[in-house]
Amino acid sequence: MADALTYSALQAIGFAVGTALCALLGLMQLRVDRATGRPSGYQLLWVVGVIWTLGRFLRYTLQLADANVTSIHLAEALAWSCTIIGPVAIGRFLQARIGLTTRSSRVFVMFTGAVSLMNASLFVWAAATHALDLDASWYPETSFYVALVVTAIALVLYRVDRPAIDIEHGQRWFGRGALVLAVVQITAAWLSQLSSRLPADVRVAMSLLSEHWAIPWSIFIAISLAQIHYADVVLKRSLWLLASVSTATLASIFIFRVSPGLPIVASTLGIASLMLSAPFLIRAVSLLVDRVFLHRADYVAAARDFEDSIRRM
Repeated sequence: MADALTYSALQAIGFAVGTALCALLGLMQLRVDRATGRPSGYQLLWVVGVIWTLGRFLRYTLQLADANVTSIHLAEALAWSCTIIGPVAIGRFLQARIGLTTRSSRVFVMFTGAVSLMNASLFVWAAATHALDLDASWYPETSFYVALVVTAIALVLYRVDRPAIDIEHGQRWFGRGALVLAVVQITAAWLSQLSSRLPADVRVAMSLLSEHWAIPWSIFIAISLAQIHYADVVLKRSLWLLASVSTATLASIFIFRVSPGLPIVASTLGIASLMLSAPFLIRAVSLLVDRVFLHRADYVAAARDFEDSIRRM
């Protein structure tokens, strides 16, 4: 029982990290798009990630809180609803990479729109026939294979039309890296289904790796395809988030010996929040000392004004 509660708690923590990460990267990309005046086409990917991770986080948290079955099924439905716009997100992503005017990108976008409509119909059908219990229906497996086919086609088109890509805003190794990451995720998902052939610990590890695809994919896409002038910021903030939550999880389980289940989730997220807010608290204390007690000039603001004046010149 304790192992099951710990597993659900780790799932909830992982999906909380995924939600925060996708939201963070989406906001950063939105700011860059506004600053450059060029929509990147990546925003739907972050929306898909937020919907999936938020729904799964609510599902495991409600389960740990012994909530009613209906609310758990609604959380599951929220998570799986991301598959409705998933193909369109992949189509917009590819279109942003190989150009808006190429024939292959236009055809692929229309294809992904049709696939999304098909997913919507299957989603409604599965939800109606299984009383919103989508995890126990055929829909997860079906949507997995649909996403696999759409992603494979996108990778092929990316490889074929790669010479048309502006090298300044994308790396040549993206296709290879995406293929390796996809193989790892698919292999982990397949191994997690071999319940009778693998040790329980290995199966749990593979299950965690396969379900939390949003974390590695978000970091990989943001670093490899984002504008180069903020890729370092993406990496630093992502690693700071992952390191904070990992440290908080280990401290909750092995140092503070928190009870399995929902207490681990609350303790981990609380400790991680304190760690993540530490830099802001340090800056606030420094500002209080410099401006209020010592009456020093705001050198950061002065440097920023100087930089802006040079840029305008």
